[in-house]
Amino acid sequence: MIKAIIFDWGGVITQNGKLVPFAKKYSRKYGKDSEEFHSEMRKIWEKAKIGKKESKLFWKNIAKYLGISQEIFEQDLKNFFGFREKIIPLLYKLKEKYQLAILSNQIKDWFESETQKQGLKKIFNKIIVSYEVGFSKPDPRIFKKTLQILGLKPEECIFVDDSEKNIPFPKKLGFKTIHFKNIKQLKKELRKLGVKIC
Repeated sequence: MIKAIIFDWGGVITQNGKLVPFAKKYSRKYGKDSEEFHSEMRKIWEKAKIGKKESKLFWKNIAKYLGISQEIFEQDLKNFFGFREKIIPLLYKLKEKYQLAILSNQIKDWFESETQKQGLKKIFNKIIVSYEVGFSKPDPRIFKKTLQILGLKPEECIFVDDSEKNIPFPKKLGFKTIHFKNIKQLKKELRKLGVKIC
């Protein structure tokens, strides 16, 4: 029996979820090589997302590397990731019958400002983020930690993520999994797993 549905943040709740497409799109605007730009972002991101570097340094250092203001870089990145407004009605319907959780690899100040802005703490019962637990998907420990926080067995949970590399371990552990592509496909897959959507 399904008791909880666990959602990735970037690429599921937001419109986009990866830094590579952002680097490709904006490198020309900033006058940088896209691969080098992506590499510079990852250097800080990888440490900030597991709490080993102050997340504010991500904005500060990358803006300095680009030679632009921190505000411009921050706005461009947040605009690119966007917010998937159309998923909100579905989340409210699911909340009537299931626990909802977010499981995300993110950096602190960005994630917390966005979840507050969108009022998501009213929708989700639990929010598990990499910078708080100290490891990130697809590390098996973050999925085990999620089960511990929810107090559930893997077979009682559905995990939804747009990144295919994050699917194998939770599936092996016993989670029901959905590789997210769009909301229509998500609803179809949820129904296949026995989730009641009015």
